[in-house]
Amino acid sequence: MKTHSNGQKRIFLEDQQLGPGCEDRSCALACGEKPDALVDFAKLLRQAFLVMPEGLAFFDEEDRFVMWNQPYADIYADFPEQDLTGVRFEDFIRTKVERGLFREAVGCEEEWLKDRIARHQHAAEYFYEQEFSDGRCIRVAERRLGNCGRLGVHVDITDLKRRENSFKLLLENNPVPMWVVDAKTLQFLCVNDAAVDHYGYSKERFLSMSLMEICGARQCADLPNRFSSANQIAFEPKTCQFRKADGAFVDATLYARACPFDGVDAVMVASVDVTEARRAEQRIEYLAHHDLLTGLPNRASFTERLRASIADARAKNGNFALIFVDLDGFKDVNDVFGHQCGDALLGEVAGNFRKVAQDAFVARVGGDEFMILLTEGAQPEAAAELCERLLELAETPLRIRGNQIHVGVSIGAALFPDDGTDEEKLLANADAALYRAKGDGRGRIHFFDADLDAQLQERQLLKHDLAHALEQGEFQLHYQPQAALDGRIVGFEALLRWSHPSRGMVSPAVFVPLAEESGHIVAIGGWALEQACREATNWRPDIRVSVNLSPIQFQTTNVQQLVHQVLFDTGLAPSRLELEITEGVLINDHSRTLATLRALKALGVRVSMDDFGTGYSSLSYLQSFPFDRIKIDRSFVMNLEKILHSAVIVRTIIGLGRGLGIPVTAEGVETEAQQEFLKAEGCSELQGYLIGRPRPISDYIHLAYDDAEKARDRERRMAK
Repeated sequence: MKTHSNGQKRIFLEDQQLGPGCEDRSCALACGEKPDALVDFAKLLRQAFLVMPEGLAFFDEEDRFVMWNQPYADIYADFPEQDLTGVRFEDFIRTKVERGLFREAVGCEEEWLKDRIARHQHAAEYFYEQEFSDGRCIRVAERRLGNCGRLGVHVDITDLKRRENSFKLLLENNPVPMWVVDAKTLQFLCVNDAAVDHYGYSKERFLSMSLMEICGARQCADLPNRFSSANQIAFEPKTCQFRKADGAFVDATLYARACPFDGVDAVMVASVDVTEARRAEQRIEYLAHHDLLTGLPNRASFTERLRASIADARAKNGNFALIFVDLDGFKDVNDVFGHQCGDALLGEVAGNFRKVAQDAFVARVGGDEFMILLTEGAQPEAAAELCERLLELAETPLRIRGNQIHVGVSIGAALFPDDGTDEEKLLANADAALYRAKGDGRGRIHFFDADLDAQLQERQLLKHDLAHALEQGEFQLHYQPQAALDGRIVGFEALLRWSHPSRGMVSPAVFVPLAEESGHIVAIGGWALEQACREATNWRPDIRVSVNLSPIQFQTTNVQQLVHQVLFDTGLAPSRLELEITEGVLINDHSRTLATLRALKALGVRVSMDDFGTGYSSLSYLQSFPFDRIKIDRSFVMNLEKILHSAVIVRTIIGLGRGLGIPVTAEGVETEAQQEFLKAEGCSELQGYLIGRPRPISDYIHLAYDDAEKARDRERRMAK
């Protein structure tokens, strides 16, 4: 026991004193009573001080330091321990203010000191947070201990405040709507301004509600269980529908993470609006399964439904009908009235089909092709009745964009399981039935029967063989000479031939449509172009080569790039290549095709219109594109001596070419009389059996080559 300079008795804990003697029993042990027990108590008290993580300080009734622990000394590290004994709190705090320790005291020192000391001395209980100039933040709690003095608890909460500030920055200043909800009740505890702006509820309104009140009950039913899951910090994203203040609904994906908030188990949620993204996804999904022009299901959707119908019919031992409908004369509508009118017609027809078919599944699977799945009713009676209604419907003209238009339909049908038990067989047989209906004069209905099977098999086998013919080297080019009026050979037209290993020579009229239908014409046509150009490099420089291009090539490949590459690879002068196209090339995507043709002419290549006069729009195409040549279709030339109108048409075309400054070539010249007529009318060039039949170029070496040695070398190489 020691005596302090002021005369009061104090009890020390080794180097530290407990406090002055007093009569209050609540203040540890009275001085002078049971000194041994008091010493034991003092030791326990000191041990407690040593292990406490908070900074602790005791002040006597005169507001002087009595005892403090190491965390307290660490917080106020610039005061040596021995200097604090007996120091008044006012002197202590004033020194700190003078040294600029407290940020909020700078500039108002005396006023701040007066308020701080008053609260320290007179408040029974006092809590506040104290910011230091070095960035630290200390939470202070002070309590009066009867008349024994005061206890101060100081805790460094700098890291906690930084986390809180980061949390506020993340939450309050985030452009994404965010909120904090009670993990158990889903009551809103905090929302940021972005949530208020996006959902339209005031902050006060938000805090009076729970998440369940703005979220669809069915979608959010599992949220309480999800958010209250024990030991779970992050939650799987969940998309829900939310009701905004104006009643509108939005879709939002919730990204949630558990976090304590004001002592409550809470969940912080970021709400990302995905309404537009979902609409876009739905639109993409719709477009993936529907035809944009008519709104009907497309081929992909039809294929899914067909597979499902087959599976269902197998399971139930049922049947259904597959009906294939093709519009007759639709190409003519596009040619005469334009594509916009044709598109409007398709939309009108699709709507009528849907009405007539009622509950049947109707899909548009091609340009003017429709498929119908009829799964209800007894077959084939129900299918026959529907086909008759479709045929009757087509008899009524349609009023489209002020034009009265009539298009017929051809219909082919196949039945499950009689005509096929799988997707491929059913489609092939319905297609075969349609093929027969169109072949019988159009405007007909045909159900598949066994008699068609042989023809179908033949067609399918030919299509299969065609797929491998190019790689097997079965194609070859024959060349037909083109002559000027004086008999001089000026060019050769390259004509494709297929030498089948077992069928022999297959007519182009048979395999070319199949190649176009299957898409193989793209590879075959590219091969023919390259072979013809390479061959022409061996000819006299004044002889050109003509190559036909299919409409399919223009639709599916970059023709300009193909021609440019072939010319580069073969070294043929562009002026010696003439590309022949029919009106079919110009029908689809007219503007794009014209741009391609102009690009070809820019390369120096010539472009001619083949089969002129057989379509509806030949004259309009001459106006829209400067063709280098017009070729009169053989059907007119062959009938020159039989049909007067043919002579008039041929004379008119030749005159038209003369007026436009476009050379004219007549195809199909087979007789002297035809030749004389064409010469008399001033036709530029002649082509036909009279001039020469299509043959391998080896048969025309004497015409194509002007160098005898070169011709003989060519013959030797071909012989090898």
